[in-house]
Amino acid sequence: MSLVNAFINQIGREIGREVYRNARVRSSKHIPSLSYTDFNKDFSNEIKSFELATYDKISVRNLINLIEKSENINPRSFNWQDCYIELDNKIDFCKEHLDKEHLDKLESLDQRNSMNFSVAKERHKTFIGQTIENIKLEIANHEKRNPILAFTISLLGFNPIFYKLNFGKIFSHLFGTVVGIICFYYGYIIYIDPIGHHGNLLINNDADLTKVKNLGITIIVIGSIFYLPVLISSIKRILIEQKNNVNNKETLITLTDYQDNLNKSK
Repeated sequence: MSLVNAFINQIGREIGREVYRNARVRSSKHIPSLSYTDFNKDFSNEIKSFELATYDKISVRNLINLIEKSENINPRSFNWQDCYIELDNKIDFCKEHLDKEHLDKLESLDQRNSMNFSVAKERHKTFIGQTIENIKLEIANHEKRNPILAFTISLLGFNPIFYKLNFGKIFSHLFGTVVGIICFYYGYIIYIDPIGHHGNLLINNDADLTKVKNLGITIIVIGSIFYLPVLISSIKRILIEQKNNVNNKETLITLTDYQDNLNKSK
């Protein structure tokens, strides 16, 4: 009981909630998910629903089963300690309401709960440490990617290659870029030199010349339909990466503070 209370006094449940709110990780490739998922919700509800049975021995047995289950609590959740606190409360409740002959057993369960808490805390600290290292790696990888270079190569459709995206993205960007450049080239030369590039179209008067120029404009528009989505998608990717890096840095500060408080707790 004292171990649990000491931890809560120094860390507090709200710090865990604050980490959840502020430490949303944007990349699942390198960083474990920190989105708010109550991994231990079902077990926590099971503890809260614990009630005294008709016979004291059954109550103690049910409490033992809960203590044993608590050894499997998921340390990746920032509310992992809530289950141990609930168990601590249930043990104290049983100490007050069960026959004194069970007091030694309940004291033993209290100690076991404290030990399980300490083990889970160390597992949680390991998880936090690994998460921090993953975020640092993500930030370091981002710092290697020059946004000016990223935009420059995006003009050639290489943005997905630069950011190591999937094959579908790479193919669609390269296809749209190649088609767009070809259309821009031929549309442009047809427009500026319709007489030299009218192909099989006959030019007998100014109206025919205008039609050829309009064909050049049409080809340029078709090229834009293919190319602009690629360029817009590339710019969005650059902005997303920049935003992710800012978020990762904020997350790193939050998690580092949380880790410091976690290490200071006894």
